[in-house]
Amino acid sequence: MKGGRVSEWMGHVGRAADEGRQVVVVQGLGFVGSVMATVVATSTSPDGMPYFTVLGVDLESELGLRRIAKINSGAPAVDAQDPLLAELTRRAVRDLRTLVATTDVEAYAAADVVVVDLPLDVHDANGRPEVDIDAFAGALRAVAKRIRPECLVLIETTVPPGTTDTVLLPMFREEFSRRGIGSEPLLAHAYERVTPGPRYVDSIRRYWRVFAGCSDAAAARARAFLEKVIDVRSFPLTELSNVRASEMAKVLENSYRAANIAFIDEWSRAAEQVGVDLFEVVAAIRKRTGTHDNMRWPGFGVGGYCLPKDGLLAQWGLEQLLGAAGDLPVTRNALRINRRMPLHVLELIREMREGELRGASVGLAGVSYLPGVGDTRNSPAAEFARAAGRAGVKLLASDPLVGAWPECPEVPLVPFEEL
Repeated sequence: MKGGRVSEWMGHVGRAADEGRQVVVVQGLGFVGSVMATVVATSTSPDGMPYFTVLGVDLESELGLRRIAKINSGAPAVDAQDPLLAELTRRAVRDLRTLVATTDVEAYAAADVVVVDLPLDVHDANGRPEVDIDAFAGALRAVAKRIRPECLVLIETTVPPGTTDTVLLPMFREEFSRRGIGSEPLLAHAYERVTPGPRYVDSIRRYWRVFAGCSDAAAARARAFLEKVIDVRSFPLTELSNVRASEMAKVLENSYRAANIAFIDEWSRAAEQVGVDLFEVVAAIRKRTGTHDNMRWPGFGVGGYCLPKDGLLAQWGLEQLLGAAGDLPVTRNALRINRRMPLHVLELIREMREGELRGASVGLAGVSYLPGVGDTRNSPAAEFARAAGRAGVKLLASDPLVGAWPECPEVPLVPFEEL
């Protein structure tokens, strides 16, 4: 095994059996899975004894092998502004010896619980969303072929509504039947609310969690697992009636936020045209607590992994998996508005220069999608930078939390004082 020795993860499984711990396998060691694996591996009983041994599984790719090597050295697989992540990873790997990472899919056979944290992207093809659900299901088939009948499979990935019960459950039943297993697979959905930044770890272990099972047995197993990982005294679990409801909750949650942001962008443009400072207006409105104090501020754009795409996942699932009639026009239009927000800023610069952008020198202060984090995924700054480059703008960027900008390698990153 290239991504970690078989004997190493088998040794962890053996110690788990000797010490009465369950084995949890986390599939996918990216921004969510690697942190989830660390949190689960350091979840302990009141007397300080670990509940679980965790095996992290990732692809035998350059990125996957790099993540595995970092975890097995006792370091986080992803860059984070939360020092607690490094501390807990080191503790799990070196002190507790409850976490090891590998590329070996045979690890699924040892699992009491498999937590699925794979990416699932959506693309906007000529105004219609496209999702490669077959590739996602194919990755889960590797799990279905190997797990024991009593293993719980917990889907944390944000998926189109209908994925768990119309795509994954039939596939698991098919693989169980091929193996001569007559029991019902234990599938549940519990979406993550992971937030990179200074509270990365606590966005898993000290935050509200919604879940549902494909059966009562699966729901009960999911609850029992989550209660050992999350501070449920302070952040009680919410169990929904079925997995479609849980899947819809995640995409609706993020679509709601995206629509609110788009709404303020619309009013920002109107305020600019008539000489009104919308920040002043919103500050006055937010004094009305209980109903309006969470009104969004005007902004540069929307980024990150979830908000730019989850409305499209919802649309695709409703149409392609569940056969629902109708559209989500408000949601889809909000996404279109949010994608255009950085371009509006470029137009404001054009107006300042009386219509001429070519040759302008522009400093971009911050390239991550959110203040206080070093995550550049789907950052609106990238859309701005690409459009500025096409217009002949000379662009310099600065971000103290970003060492490299893979989405825009042509843009020089400099210290802030050089902008």
